[in-house]
Amino acid sequence: MMIIYLIVIFSLKSVNCIQCYQCYLAEKPYYINEKVVRICTQFDYSDDYLVDCPKSTFCYKKTVRDVFYGTEYVREERGCALQLYTGQRYDEILGWKQESRVVENAYQRGCKKVEDYGQKIVDVEECYCDSYNLCNSGMRIEGQLAMFVTSFGFIKCFYYG
Repeated sequence: MMIIYLIVIFSLKSVNCIQCYQCYLAEKPYYINEKVVRICTQFDYSDDYLVDCPKSTFCYKKTVRDVFYGTEYVREERGCALQLYTGQRYDEILGWKQESRVVENAYQRGCKKVEDYGQKIVDVEECYCDSYNLCNSGMRIEGQLAMFVTSFGFIKCFYYG
């Protein structure tokens, strides 16, 4: 079984595509790429929340905590980390030309509190991961299951991305 796994992995072209769960803090009054925008209050780890991230190598999870009249509210957002740089580049023959590329070192793995500059309105924590597909689930996948999930995502991105 392991030999078949290695043959499949090494026969594929190099592809930087990770799969992440995607949902938002609140409903947005529009559709993105003709898909329904899902909110995280209904997040259930189903395939409805799964997205391919061809323009990203990291997933993110943002957790917002605030207290309102003595009750703590925790909201979450998940998705592909924004890593696509789009700008202008000057070419001596063609002149100015638009350039897009994925900035692979835009984030560091792990979680950090977002600086509130003393306002203390809400606590926001952002987590970035690139270790395996669906790493922004909040659950830990280890061992051979992690290899399988990651391999399946790369194969899917290779053929369909």
